[in-house]
Amino acid sequence: QAVRRTDIELGRALHAKDGSHASPKGSYLIAATFLHGLAKTDAATLHPPPGLTEQETTTIDNAITQTLSLN
Repeated sequence: QAVRRTDIELGRALHAKDGSHASPKGSYLIAATFLHGLAKTDAATLHPPPGLTEQETTTIDNAITQTLSLN
């Protein structure tokens, strides 16, 4: 939700065309969330998948930080 509120197109791109599975961008979001939440490590240590722009990476990283800080 946090990504979609910031960037609707990126939010749509988080799912594969089948609508059920994560795309490479969605997989990055999942991996970065686990890394940040479990290991308290910044997502910047991950290598984003090809096709993920710097702006999209920043949007995802900000959404993760914002979401996990609420818990």
